[in-house]
Amino acid sequence: MIIKTVAARFTSRWPRPVRTTLILAGTLAAATLPTVPALGRRAGNPSILPLPYGVHLVIVVAVIVLLAVAEHVWSASRTDRAR
Repeated sequence: MIIKTVAARFTSRWPRPVRTTLILAGTLAAATLPTVPALGRRAGNPSILPLPYGVHLVIVVAVIVLLAVAEHVWSASRTDRAR
């Protein structure tokens, strides 16, 4: 509840795509946090957490940001055409 109140106070003036991007990226980062630092990886068993999850997280967050920018540009162009 406190986090929601603080977040609403600081982000209320931000455009909707920015807020949506932050929510999606933050949720994704929180969900994948245990795999990014590869906690539990053992040298004797290379099949445990074999992928570079940090790189993949950055790629997925970058795609989310690019989609948000594209949506914002598309919305702005539709608004300009309507005038």
